[in-house]
Formats: sequence, C-alpha cells, structure tokens
Amino acid sequence: MFRRLVPCAAVVLAVSCASPQVVREGPGWRELKVSDTQTKVELTSEDPAVLASVARGHPDPAIRRAAVDKIQDPAVLAEVARQDADAGVRGRAVARVVDTRVLAEIAKNDKDPAVQAVAAERRDLLRFVGPKHPEFAAWATLSPGTWVKFKAELRVSGDATTIDVLRTLTKVGPEGAVLEQRNAATGKAVQGAVKTMLDRAEAPAGRRVEGEESIDVRGRRVECLTSLVSGQFGGTIARVKTWRAAEVPGGIARLDVEESPQGEPLRYLRAWAVQWGP
Repeated sequence: MFRRLVPCAAVVLAVSCASPQVVREGPGWRELKVSDTQTKVELTSEDPAVLASVARGHPDPAIRRAAVDKIQDPAVLAEVARQDADAGVRGRAVARVVDTRVLAEIAKNDKDPAVQAVAAERRDLLRFVGPKHPEFAAWATLSPGTWVKFKAELRVSGDATTIDVLRTLTKVGPEGAVLEQRNAATGKAVQGAVKTMLDRAEAPAGRRVEGEESIDVRGRRVECLTSLVSGQFGGTIARVKTWRAAEVPGGIARLDVEESPQGEPLRYLRAWAVQWGP
C-alpha cells in the first residue's frame, strides 16, 4: 500500500512546485496566469528608475497601477497623479501623495470627479510635521503605524460635540513626518470647526508663555511642559495652550483652543490623549 501511494504524492508535489505561467513580461514587470480566466501583475524590480519608467510609460493601466503602488519618490507620484491618462491610475497615485498643495491642485483641476473627491479627502486627512515643528522630535524616533487617539470636545454657545480623533504616523524621515488624522468613528478626515481649530494649533503665532504643569493622563498625574500662545489671526482672536508629555506619541497630552471669530460666537476645543500604541 505504501509503495502505491508514493507515485501519487510525487505527482502532487510536482504540480504544487510548478512555476507560474508567464503570460507576458518586460523590464521590471511580468504578468502571471492565476487561472484560466485570471492573471496578476508582479513587479520584478525594486529599482526606483525602473519603477518610475513603468509608471510613466507602460501602455497598460493595470501595470502602471502596480508600479505606482511600489514607488516611493514623491515627485514621481505627484507627476502620475497629475498627468496619467487613466483616472484609475491617477486615483491610485493620489492615494499615496503626501503634499497637500498637490492634492489641493488635483482636487480643483482633475477632470474626473471621483479623482477630485479622493484628492480632497486626502488633502484634509494629512498632517505634515516639519523638522522645525514642535512635535517633530517626538515623532522622529517612532515607526510608521504608531498612533494616538484624542477625545475632542467642541463647545459653541453652550452646545457640546464630542468626537474621537485618531492620528497615525504613515511616514517619517529627516524631511518631516506625515500623519493621517481621522474621525475614529467614520474613518474619514476630520471636518468642520474641530478641524479648523486643530489646524489653528498647528503653527500658532503671537505672545508665547512657557511653563510646567501636572495633569491627568490615562488615569495618573503626569508632569508636562506647557505652552500658551495668544494673538490675533486675521479676524479671529485665539488662545492655544498645549501640554506635552514624552510618553505620548507626538508629545501632545492635551490641547486647548479658544477662538473668538469676528461676528461669531466664542468656541472652545479641548482635546486630550486617551489611548495610543505602536
């Protein structure tokens, strides 16, 4: 019985180890047969110049899309997002662009409404933390995927709205850190007054007072460095206070923003770190 089973096992092994059938191939790519009706595209090169050449010039949109998924050069991604003839390829590139100015341009000018929508959503989703930004040192040593969740409470004329804001590090290097900022409940970009006031806290200007203060962070008292900035920003008088703690990714343990927009009610935003992880 054992001798009769060996040939069968050998046949199964030979079939399972057979090389995939190459349907077609070229510099840096190949297309493999998956079944009688399906194929898949594989990139066979990690060379940035080869990948850029495929993404820019291959006549098949499916192969250009595969190359876009591997490209790391922001300039090439921006070029493809602006110029590719296929909306699907442009949209794929837009989903990896990290320059909010490029995204704003595409959201305004792309001829396909779906690509415009993707660009607008990503423009609102991204936060760029440059090397001179006070948060940069706190992100620079962390790995992509590190995240922090804030509870954000907005009060306007006595009415309160609360949302969870999730910030996730997607890229970090000497040129800066790129984060995604989402409404944790919807997965979409934070919008409205909450986004406006969080943006206000990004690069506050005006009179600055530094100090130290202890606050509750996840149920225990933590000593924090504080910064209070107040001034006028166009028609809005604003006051921004931050509490920084080294244990929180990005360093922000709490953030208070108070605004008095001209002709509008006073509004107040408080956001505090409630959870984080790698």
